[in-house]
Amino acid sequence: MMRPRLCVLLFCAAVPLASCNRAPTVATYPISGKITLRGKALEGATVTFSNTNPDAPSAGATTDSQGNFRVSTYIGPQQVYSGAVAGDYAVVITKLSSAAASSGSDRMSKMQNASDEERQRIMQEQWQPIMDQAQTGSRKPKSEIPERYTNSMTTPLKVTVVVGENPPYDWDLTD
Repeated sequence: MMRPRLCVLLFCAAVPLASCNRAPTVATYPISGKITLRGKALEGATVTFSNTNPDAPSAGATTDSQGNFRVSTYIGPQQVYSGAVAGDYAVVITKLSSAAASSGSDRMSKMQNASDEERQRIMQEQWQPIMDQAQTGSRKPKSEIPERYTNSMTTPLKVTVVVGENPPYDWDLTD
């Protein structure tokens, strides 16, 4: 008599534990665009979509040689999603140096033909310095673009990502 109850009890306890190892999925929607600086393509810039909801993930990209970008959401080493979650964002754009720009465009071209696992590794490499910098409170490097675009509180670039299709976001940064 006790044996069937014990089996049911063990099964009920094991089901939640088995589901703990699954990574949650996040609904994201494709976001792309082009960044120019005073009318010229901005290569190697970091484009960060900073979610205004502190409980929701932000998203980001690096511009290619034409200034084009496609956003990805990085949640952790094993969780990188194409696009951004629905919500309101302040868009921050920085460009650190010509060395950073060339490595950024290299990452972008690698991502276009990469497997999901390789994309996760590339995104982790891109976001890890930003996360380390935030944790240590170190000063951010000087951006090569106008200061107002480099801070989520001062950027004039605001977007709302909607469920479904979103328009391309093309911005010309000016002084």
